[in-house]
Amino acid sequence: MINYLMEPGTLGLIGARVLRHVPAGIVLGACALVATTLVLLSSLSSGALAGFAIIAVGLFNSIMFPTIFSLAIEGLGEDSPRASGIVCMAIVGGAIVPLLTGLIADIAGLATALLVPASCYIGIAIYAALVQLRKL
Repeated sequence: MINYLMEPGTLGLIGARVLRHVPAGIVLGACALVATTLVLLSSLSSGALAGFAIIAVGLFNSIMFPTIFSLAIEGLGEDSPRASGIVCMAIVGGAIVPLLTGLIADIAGLATALLVPASCYIGIAIYAALVQLRKL
């Protein structure tokens, strides 16, 4: 489904078009806040709404990592290669967050466990805000 949605004939170019007109930090923050909202909506609802909300998170995830990566190494000059390596190593969070989410799910249920990724999206939104403030 993700591959289909990312094709140029479907939704594949939306993020690229938006980034041509809106600063990357604002796009990242907006995507993170929408993802947070969708995760919380899914957690607090049921049925089709909960399912559609959690699936829709993927649309906003698709723009976040490349934007985080670009913002993290922007303006570092000769330090860009080292910084990109550090950012790539930070992807280990993608291995830890699901484990923590699973642990919380075992203890308190799947809906409650969605608070873990929601908190991660809030952290991304804060990062985006800090990036934008730095550019002012």
